[in-house]
Amino acid sequence: MDTELNCTPIGTPRDLPSALFTETQLRHGAVMIHIAVLVYMVYALCVESLRYFIPAMEVMCERFHIPEAVAGATLVAFGSSAGELLITLISVIIGSGSIGFGTVVGTSPFTASLIPGSCGLILATAFRLDWWPIVRDTSFYIVGCIAVMVMLRDSIIVWFEAFILVLIYCGYIIFMYFDQRISDSLRVALKGKCDDTPESNQLTTNEEGNYGTSGSIEEEKNAVQVEEIPKELNSRDVENGDVETKGYSPFNIPNSIGEKLIWIISFPINITFYITIPDCSLPRWRSWFLLTFMMSMVWLGAISYVIIWVIDVIGYVFGIPDIIIGLVFGAIGSNSPSLVVSIMATKKGYVNMATSNGFGSNVFNILLCLGLPWMVTSFLHPIDGWHAVFVDRVNMVYIATILSISGLLPVICLGINKWQLSFISGIILSFIYVLIITSAVLYQMLQRQYC
Repeated sequence: MDTELNCTPIGTPRDLPSALFTETQLRHGAVMIHIAVLVYMVYALCVESLRYFIPAMEVMCERFHIPEAVAGATLVAFGSSAGELLITLISVIIGSGSIGFGTVVGTSPFTASLIPGSCGLILATAFRLDWWPIVRDTSFYIVGCIAVMVMLRDSIIVWFEAFILVLIYCGYIIFMYFDQRISDSLRVALKGKCDDTPESNQLTTNEEGNYGTSGSIEEEKNAVQVEEIPKELNSRDVENGDVETKGYSPFNIPNSIGEKLIWIISFPINITFYITIPDCSLPRWRSWFLLTFMMSMVWLGAISYVIIWVIDVIGYVFGIPDIIIGLVFGAIGSNSPSLVVSIMATKKGYVNMATSNGFGSNVFNILLCLGLPWMVTSFLHPIDGWHAVFVDRVNMVYIATILSISGLLPVICLGINKWQLSFISGIILSFIYVLIITSAVLYQMLQRQYC
Protein backbone atom coordinates (compact mmCIF):
# COMPACT_ATOMS: atom_id res chain seq x y z
CA MET A 1 0.00 0.00 0.00
CA ASP A 2 1.34 3.44 -0.95
CA THR A 3 2.07 5.76 1.90
CA GLU A 4 2.36 9.51 1.63
CA LEU A 5 5.54 11.11 2.88
CA ASN A 6 5.02 13.69 5.58
CA CYS A 7 8.43 15.22 4.95
CA THR A 8 10.34 17.12 2.30
CA PRO A 9 12.92 14.93 0.50
CA ILE A 10 16.41 16.38 0.51
CA GLY A 11 17.27 14.60 -2.71
CA THR A 12 18.15 11.22 -4.12
CA PRO A 13 21.10 10.03 -6.22
CA ARG A 14 18.94 9.89 -9.36
CA ASP A 15 18.16 13.59 -8.96
CA LEU A 16 21.83 14.36 -9.64
CA PRO A 17 23.69 14.56 -12.95
CA SER A 18 26.06 11.72 -13.73
CA ALA A 19 28.97 11.97 -11.32
CA LEU A 20 32.57 10.78 -11.49
CA PHE A 21 32.29 9.07 -8.11
CA THR A 22 29.88 6.65 -6.53
CA GLU A 23 27.80 7.63 -3.52
CA THR A 24 30.09 5.60 -1.25
CA GLN A 25 33.18 7.35 -2.62
CA LEU A 26 31.54 10.74 -2.16
CA ARG A 27 30.72 10.01 1.48
CA HIS A 28 34.30 8.84 2.12
CA GLY A 29 36.08 11.99 1.00
CA ALA A 30 35.52 12.43 -2.73
CA VAL A 31 33.03 15.21 -1.98
CA MET A 32 36.01 17.42 -1.09
CA ILE A 33 36.87 17.46 -4.79
CA HIS A 34 33.42 18.90 -5.48
CA ILE A 35 33.99 21.57 -2.83
CA ALA A 36 37.30 22.49 -4.48
CA VAL A 37 35.58 22.61 -7.88
CA LEU A 38 32.89 24.89 -6.40
CA VAL A 39 35.49 27.37 -5.12
CA TYR A 40 37.34 27.22 -8.45
CA MET A 41 34.17 27.82 -10.46
CA VAL A 42 33.19 30.82 -8.31
CA TYR A 43 36.64 32.25 -8.98
CA ALA A 44 36.20 31.54 -12.71
CA LEU A 45 32.81 33.31 -12.60
CA CYS A 46 34.45 36.42 -11.11
CA VAL A 47 37.31 36.41 -13.62
CA GLU A 48 35.04 35.93 -16.63
CA SER A 49 32.55 38.56 -15.52
CA LEU A 50 35.09 41.23 -14.58
CA ARG A 51 37.61 40.73 -17.36
CA TYR A 52 35.33 40.05 -20.33
CA PHE A 53 31.57 40.24 -19.74
CA ILE A 54 31.24 43.61 -18.00
CA PRO A 55 33.67 45.35 -20.42
CA ALA A 56 31.59 43.96 -23.30
CA MET A 57 28.51 45.51 -21.67
CA GLU A 58 30.29 48.86 -21.47
CA VAL A 59 31.27 48.80 -25.14
CA MET A 60 27.71 47.86 -26.14
CA CYS A 61 26.41 50.87 -24.21
CA GLU A 62 28.84 53.17 -26.01
CA ARG A 63 28.36 51.72 -29.50
CA PHE A 64 24.56 51.68 -29.33
CA HIS A 65 24.43 55.09 -27.60
CA ILE A 66 22.37 53.75 -24.71
CA PRO A 67 21.80 56.42 -22.02
CA GLU A 68 23.89 55.79 -18.92
CA ALA A 69 20.90 55.46 -16.60
CA VAL A 70 19.15 52.95 -18.87
CA ALA A 71 22.40 51.06 -19.39
CA GLY A 72 22.91 50.79 -15.64
CA ALA A 73 19.39 49.41 -15.18
CA THR A 74 19.69 46.90 -18.01
CA LEU A 75 23.05 45.86 -19.43
CA VAL A 76 25.23 46.62 -16.40
CA ALA A 77 22.69 45.04 -14.03
CA PHE A 78 22.52 42.03 -16.32
CA GLY A 79 26.30 41.91 -16.42
CA SER A 80 26.67 41.82 -12.63
CA SER A 81 23.70 39.46 -12.07
CA ALA A 82 24.00 37.21 -15.11
CA GLY A 83 25.46 34.39 -13.03
CA GLU A 84 22.49 34.39 -10.68
CA LEU A 85 19.95 34.52 -13.52
CA LEU A 86 21.66 31.65 -15.35
CA ILE A 87 21.98 29.59 -12.15
CA THR A 88 18.25 30.04 -11.53
CA LEU A 89 17.27 29.19 -15.12
CA ILE A 90 19.57 26.16 -15.32
CA SER A 91 18.40 24.84 -11.95
CA VAL A 92 14.81 25.06 -13.23
CA ILE A 93 15.66 23.22 -16.45
CA ILE A 94 17.54 20.35 -14.75
CA GLY A 95 14.88 19.99 -12.07
CA SER A 96 16.71 21.51 -9.10
CA GLY A 97 14.53 24.59 -8.93
CA SER A 98 14.86 24.97 -5.18
CA ILE A 99 18.55 25.81 -5.57
CA GLY A 100 17.78 28.64 -7.98
CA PHE A 101 14.88 29.82 -5.85
CA GLY A 102 17.03 29.91 -2.74
CA THR A 103 19.73 31.74 -4.69
CA VAL A 104 17.35 34.56 -5.63
CA VAL A 105 16.00 34.92 -2.09
CA GLY A 106 19.50 34.78 -0.58
CA THR A 107 20.70 37.43 -3.02
CA SER A 108 18.42 40.13 -1.58
CA PRO A 109 20.17 40.45 1.82
CA PHE A 110 23.53 39.87 0.13
CA THR A 111 23.22 42.84 -2.24
CA ALA A 112 21.32 45.17 0.13
CA SER A 113 23.30 44.46 3.30
CA LEU A 114 26.59 42.67 2.68
CA ILE A 115 27.74 44.67 -0.36
CA PRO A 116 27.18 48.13 1.23
CA GLY A 117 28.48 46.73 4.52
CA SER A 118 31.68 45.52 2.87
CA CYS A 119 32.14 48.94 1.28
CA GLY A 120 31.72 50.58 4.69
CA LEU A 121 34.31 48.30 6.29
CA ILE A 122 37.09 49.66 4.07
CA LEU A 123 36.21 53.36 4.50
CA ALA A 124 38.77 55.43 6.37
CA THR A 125 36.20 58.10 7.30
CA ALA A 126 32.40 58.34 7.19
CA PHE A 127 30.94 59.18 3.80
CA ARG A 128 27.46 60.60 3.19
CA LEU A 129 25.71 58.64 0.46
CA ASP A 130 23.44 60.08 -2.18
CA TRP A 131 19.98 59.07 -0.94
CA TRP A 132 18.12 59.21 -4.27
CA PRO A 133 19.46 56.04 -6.00
CA ILE A 134 18.92 54.04 -2.82
CA VAL A 135 15.37 55.28 -2.28
CA ARG A 136 14.50 54.94 -5.98
CA ASP A 137 15.73 51.35 -6.34
CA THR A 138 14.29 50.29 -2.98
CA SER A 139 10.89 51.71 -3.99
CA PHE A 140 10.84 49.60 -7.16
CA TYR A 141 12.08 46.64 -5.16
CA ILE A 142 9.18 47.01 -2.71
CA VAL A 143 6.74 47.22 -5.64
CA GLY A 144 8.20 43.96 -6.90
CA CYS A 145 7.91 42.37 -3.44
CA ILE A 146 4.26 43.41 -3.15
CA ALA A 147 3.55 41.98 -6.61
CA VAL A 148 5.22 38.68 -5.66
CA MET A 149 3.25 38.48 -2.38
CA VAL A 150 -0.06 39.11 -4.17
CA MET A 151 0.77 36.44 -6.75
CA LEU A 152 1.62 33.95 -4.01
CA ARG A 153 -1.68 34.33 -2.15
CA ASP A 154 -2.99 31.08 -3.69
CA SER A 155 0.43 29.35 -3.84
CA ILE A 156 0.21 29.29 -7.65
CA ILE A 157 2.20 31.43 -10.09
CA VAL A 158 0.48 31.47 -13.50
CA TRP A 159 2.64 32.31 -16.51
CA PHE A 160 1.06 35.71 -17.08
CA GLU A 161 1.68 36.63 -13.43
CA ALA A 162 5.38 35.90 -13.94
CA PHE A 163 5.22 37.98 -17.12
CA ILE A 164 3.85 40.89 -15.07
CA LEU A 165 7.12 40.94 -13.11
CA VAL A 166 9.01 41.29 -16.40
CA LEU A 167 6.69 44.14 -17.43
CA ILE A 168 7.34 45.93 -14.12
CA TYR A 169 11.04 45.76 -14.89
CA CYS A 170 10.35 47.28 -18.30
CA GLY A 171 8.59 50.10 -16.45
CA TYR A 172 11.68 50.49 -14.29
CA ILE A 173 13.81 50.90 -17.41
CA ILE A 174 11.47 53.59 -18.76
CA PHE A 175 11.59 55.37 -15.42
CA MET A 176 15.39 55.26 -15.49
CA TYR A 177 15.36 57.00 -18.87
CA PHE A 178 13.76 60.03 -17.18
CA ASP A 179 15.60 59.52 -13.89
CA GLN A 180 17.81 62.61 -14.12
CA ARG A 181 14.87 64.95 -14.72
CA ILE A 182 12.84 63.36 -11.92
CA SER A 183 15.82 63.44 -9.58
CA ASP A 184 16.59 67.10 -10.28
CA SER A 185 12.95 68.13 -9.80
CA LEU A 186 12.63 66.16 -6.58
CA ARG A 187 15.84 67.57 -5.15
CA VAL A 188 14.66 71.12 -5.86
CA ALA A 189 11.30 70.40 -4.21
CA LEU A 190 12.93 68.85 -1.14
CA LYS A 191 15.74 71.35 -0.82
CA GLY A 192 16.04 72.43 2.80
CA LYS A 193 13.42 69.88 3.89
CA CYS A 194 14.27 66.23 3.50
CA ASP A 195 17.34 66.52 1.32
CA ASP A 196 20.21 66.28 3.77
CA THR A 197 22.70 65.23 1.13
CA PRO A 198 25.29 67.96 0.60
CA GLU A 199 25.17 69.60 -2.79
CA SER A 200 28.66 68.36 -3.48
CA ASN A 201 27.42 64.79 -3.25
CA GLN A 202 24.60 65.12 -5.77
CA LEU A 203 24.74 62.46 -8.45
CA THR A 204 25.57 63.83 -11.87
CA THR A 205 26.88 62.58 -15.18
CA ASN A 206 30.36 63.68 -16.04
CA GLU A 207 31.79 64.40 -19.47
CA GLU A 208 32.73 60.78 -20.04
CA GLY A 209 29.19 59.62 -19.37
CA ASN A 210 30.09 57.95 -16.11
CA TYR A 211 28.02 58.34 -13.01
CA GLY A 212 29.94 60.34 -10.47
CA THR A 213 29.33 63.02 -7.91
CA SER A 214 29.63 66.66 -8.79
CA GLY A 215 32.59 68.04 -6.91
CA SER A 216 32.72 64.98 -4.69
CA ILE A 217 35.26 62.73 -6.36
CA GLU A 218 38.05 64.09 -4.16
CA GLU A 219 35.78 63.75 -1.11
CA GLU A 220 35.05 60.17 -1.98
CA LYS A 221 38.71 59.39 -2.56
CA ASN A 222 39.62 61.04 0.74
CA ALA A 223 37.09 58.77 2.48
CA VAL A 224 38.87 55.62 1.38
CA GLN A 225 42.35 54.27 1.16
CA VAL A 226 42.63 54.54 -2.62
CA GLU A 227 44.35 51.58 -4.22
CA GLU A 228 45.27 50.84 -7.78
CA ILE A 229 42.79 48.61 -9.57
CA PRO A 230 43.95 46.00 -12.09
CA LYS A 231 43.24 48.16 -15.09
CA GLU A 232 42.52 45.37 -17.51
CA LEU A 233 39.17 45.12 -15.73
CA ASN A 234 37.93 48.52 -16.91
CA SER A 235 37.52 48.96 -20.65
CA ARG A 236 36.97 52.69 -20.34
CA ASP A 237 40.50 53.19 -19.04
CA VAL A 238 41.70 52.04 -22.45
CA GLU A 239 40.27 55.13 -24.10
CA ASN A 240 42.02 57.33 -21.55
CA GLY A 241 45.37 55.72 -22.29
CA ASP A 242 45.68 54.23 -18.81
CA VAL A 243 46.08 50.62 -19.93
CA GLU A 244 48.92 49.14 -21.84
CA THR A 245 47.90 48.13 -25.35
CA LYS A 246 49.06 44.55 -24.77
CA GLY A 247 46.42 44.15 -22.04
CA TYR A 248 46.19 41.05 -19.87
CA SER A 249 48.22 37.98 -20.75
CA PRO A 250 48.13 34.66 -18.88
CA PHE A 251 51.79 34.14 -19.85
CA ASN A 252 53.04 36.97 -17.64
CA ILE A 253 54.60 35.16 -14.67
CA PRO A 254 54.49 37.15 -11.39
CA ASN A 255 57.50 37.52 -9.12
CA SER A 256 56.41 36.58 -5.59
CA ILE A 257 55.90 32.96 -4.54
CA GLY A 258 52.29 33.54 -3.46
CA GLU A 259 51.38 35.21 -6.74
CA LYS A 260 53.09 32.43 -8.68
CA LEU A 261 51.02 29.84 -6.81
CA ILE A 262 47.80 31.70 -7.67
CA TRP A 263 49.02 32.06 -11.26
CA ILE A 264 49.60 28.30 -11.56
CA ILE A 265 46.21 27.41 -10.06
CA SER A 266 44.29 29.91 -12.19
CA PHE A 267 46.26 29.30 -15.40
CA PRO A 268 43.81 26.72 -16.88
CA ILE A 269 40.83 29.08 -16.79
CA ASN A 270 42.88 32.14 -17.70
CA ILE A 271 44.37 30.53 -20.81
CA THR A 272 40.99 29.08 -21.78
CA PHE A 273 39.26 32.47 -21.58
CA TYR A 274 42.25 34.16 -23.25
CA ILE A 275 42.03 31.83 -26.27
CA THR A 276 38.24 31.64 -26.65
CA ILE A 277 37.06 35.19 -25.73
CA PRO A 278 38.26 38.35 -27.50
CA ASP A 279 39.31 41.01 -24.98
CA CYS A 280 37.23 43.95 -26.21
CA SER A 281 38.87 46.25 -23.67
CA LEU A 282 41.82 46.34 -26.07
CA PRO A 283 41.61 48.68 -29.09
CA ARG A 284 42.30 45.94 -31.64
CA TRP A 285 39.44 43.77 -30.35
CA ARG A 286 36.99 46.57 -29.54
CA SER A 287 34.87 45.98 -32.64
CA TRP A 288 34.49 42.31 -31.65
CA PHE A 289 32.40 43.16 -28.60
CA LEU A 290 29.40 41.14 -29.80
CA LEU A 291 31.53 38.00 -30.06
CA THR A 292 32.93 38.77 -26.60
CA PHE A 293 29.38 39.05 -25.29
CA MET A 294 28.23 35.78 -26.89
CA MET A 295 31.29 33.78 -25.80
CA SER A 296 30.99 35.24 -22.30
CA MET A 297 27.38 34.05 -22.14
CA VAL A 298 28.45 30.58 -23.27
CA TRP A 299 31.09 30.37 -20.55
CA LEU A 300 28.83 31.88 -17.89
CA GLY A 301 26.21 29.26 -18.75
CA ALA A 302 28.77 26.44 -18.54
CA ILE A 303 30.19 27.70 -15.25
CA SER A 304 26.70 28.15 -13.79
CA TYR A 305 25.79 24.58 -14.74
CA VAL A 306 28.89 23.22 -13.01
CA ILE A 307 28.11 25.29 -9.91
CA ILE A 308 24.56 23.90 -9.81
CA TRP A 309 25.89 20.38 -10.28
CA VAL A 310 28.52 20.46 -7.53
CA ILE A 311 26.39 22.23 -4.90
CA ASP A 312 23.61 19.73 -5.65
CA VAL A 313 26.07 16.88 -4.94
CA ILE A 314 27.49 18.62 -1.85
CA GLY A 315 23.99 19.24 -0.50
CA TYR A 316 23.00 15.61 -0.97
CA VAL A 317 26.14 14.19 0.65
CA PHE A 318 25.92 16.45 3.72
CA GLY A 319 22.13 16.27 3.92
CA ILE A 320 21.63 19.99 3.25
CA PRO A 321 18.31 20.85 1.55
CA ASP A 322 18.50 22.39 -1.93
CA ILE A 323 16.84 25.64 -0.89
CA ILE A 324 19.39 26.24 1.89
CA ILE A 325 22.27 25.39 -0.46
CA GLY A 326 20.95 28.04 -2.85
CA LEU A 327 20.21 30.50 -0.05
CA VAL A 328 23.80 30.50 1.21
CA PHE A 329 26.26 29.09 -1.33
CA GLY A 330 24.31 29.84 -4.50
CA ALA A 331 23.75 33.47 -3.52
CA ILE A 332 27.37 34.01 -2.48
CA GLY A 333 28.75 32.32 -5.58
CA SER A 334 26.52 34.08 -8.11
CA ASN A 335 26.99 37.53 -6.53
CA SER A 336 30.73 37.36 -6.00
CA PRO A 337 31.37 39.46 -9.16
CA SER A 338 29.07 42.21 -7.83
CA LEU A 339 30.84 42.16 -4.47
CA VAL A 340 34.26 42.36 -6.11
CA VAL A 341 33.18 45.22 -8.41
CA SER A 342 31.74 47.19 -5.48
CA ILE A 343 34.83 46.74 -3.29
CA MET A 344 37.09 47.72 -6.17
CA ALA A 345 34.98 50.80 -6.91
CA THR A 346 35.10 51.79 -3.23
CA LYS A 347 38.88 51.40 -3.11
CA LYS A 348 39.12 53.58 -6.20
CA GLY A 349 37.00 56.25 -4.49
CA TYR A 350 33.52 55.77 -6.04
CA VAL A 351 31.50 55.03 -2.92
CA ASN A 352 28.08 56.05 -4.27
CA MET A 353 28.56 53.92 -7.36
CA ALA A 354 29.65 50.93 -5.29
CA THR A 355 26.70 51.00 -2.88
CA SER A 356 24.15 51.77 -5.61
CA ASN A 357 25.29 48.63 -7.41
CA GLY A 358 24.00 46.52 -4.52
CA PHE A 359 20.59 48.18 -4.21
CA GLY A 360 20.11 48.39 -7.98
CA SER A 361 20.81 44.68 -8.42
CA ASN A 362 17.88 43.87 -6.13
CA VAL A 363 15.41 45.29 -8.65
CA PHE A 364 16.84 43.02 -11.35
CA ASN A 365 16.78 40.04 -8.98
CA ILE A 366 13.21 40.34 -7.70
CA LEU A 367 11.68 41.07 -11.11
CA LEU A 368 13.72 39.18 -13.71
CA CYS A 369 15.49 36.49 -11.69
CA LEU A 370 12.11 35.36 -10.35
CA GLY A 371 9.87 36.35 -13.26
CA LEU A 372 11.78 34.68 -16.09
CA PRO A 373 12.48 31.33 -14.35
CA TRP A 374 8.88 31.09 -13.15
CA MET A 375 7.66 31.77 -16.67
CA VAL A 376 10.03 29.17 -18.13
CA THR A 377 9.04 26.63 -15.47
CA SER A 378 5.33 27.15 -16.15
CA PHE A 379 5.80 26.13 -19.78
CA LEU A 380 8.33 23.34 -19.19
CA HIS A 381 6.45 21.71 -16.31
CA PRO A 382 2.72 22.58 -16.54
CA ILE A 383 0.41 21.57 -13.67
CA ASP A 384 -2.67 19.64 -14.84
CA GLY A 385 -2.49 21.36 -18.21
CA TRP A 386 -2.05 24.80 -16.64
CA HIS A 387 1.11 26.77 -17.36
CA ALA A 388 1.76 27.56 -13.72
CA VAL A 389 4.24 27.01 -10.90
CA PHE A 390 3.30 25.68 -7.48
CA VAL A 391 4.91 27.33 -4.42
CA ASP A 392 4.14 25.65 -1.10
CA ARG A 393 2.89 27.74 1.81
CA VAL A 394 6.07 27.36 3.84
CA ASN A 395 8.00 28.96 0.98
CA MET A 396 5.28 31.61 0.58
CA VAL A 397 5.76 32.93 4.14
CA TYR A 398 9.49 32.50 3.77
CA ILE A 399 9.62 34.60 0.57
CA ALA A 400 7.47 37.41 1.94
CA THR A 401 9.45 37.67 5.18
CA ILE A 402 12.96 37.51 3.75
CA LEU A 403 12.35 39.78 0.78
CA SER A 404 10.61 42.46 2.84
CA ILE A 405 13.07 42.54 5.75
CA SER A 406 16.21 42.32 3.62
CA GLY A 407 15.04 45.15 1.37
CA LEU A 408 13.85 47.58 4.02
CA LEU A 409 16.08 47.03 7.06
CA PRO A 410 19.38 48.22 5.49
CA VAL A 411 17.68 51.32 4.04
CA ILE A 412 16.10 52.14 7.40
CA CYS A 413 19.49 51.81 9.12
CA LEU A 414 21.16 54.10 6.59
CA GLY A 415 18.28 56.58 6.78
CA ILE A 416 18.44 56.75 10.59
CA ASN A 417 22.17 57.38 10.27
CA LYS A 418 21.43 60.27 7.83
CA TRP A 419 22.81 58.22 4.90
CA GLN A 420 26.25 58.07 6.50
CA LEU A 421 28.31 55.03 5.50
CA SER A 422 31.20 54.29 7.83
CA PHE A 423 33.12 51.41 9.39
CA ILE A 424 30.53 51.10 12.16
CA SER A 425 27.58 51.09 9.75
CA GLY A 426 29.50 48.54 7.66
CA ILE A 427 29.65 46.25 10.68
CA ILE A 428 25.93 46.76 11.35
CA LEU A 429 24.96 46.04 7.72
CA SER A 430 27.16 42.94 7.61
CA PHE A 431 25.60 41.75 10.89
CA ILE A 432 22.13 42.29 9.36
CA TYR A 433 23.09 39.95 6.52
CA VAL A 434 24.32 37.25 8.89
CA LEU A 435 21.19 37.66 11.05
CA ILE A 436 18.78 37.41 8.10
CA ILE A 437 20.49 34.38 6.56
CA THR A 438 20.78 32.59 9.89
CA SER A 439 17.11 33.24 10.65
CA ALA A 440 16.09 32.03 7.18
CA VAL A 441 18.09 28.81 7.50
CA LEU A 442 16.69 28.10 10.98
CA TYR A 443 13.16 28.83 9.77
CA GLN A 444 13.52 26.39 6.89
CA MET A 445 14.94 23.68 9.14
CA LEU A 446 12.36 24.10 11.92
CA GLN A 447 9.29 24.49 9.72
CA ARG A 448 10.06 21.45 7.60
CA GLN A 449 10.73 17.82 8.38
CA TYR A 450 13.38 16.71 5.90
CA CYS A 451 13.95 13.12 4.96
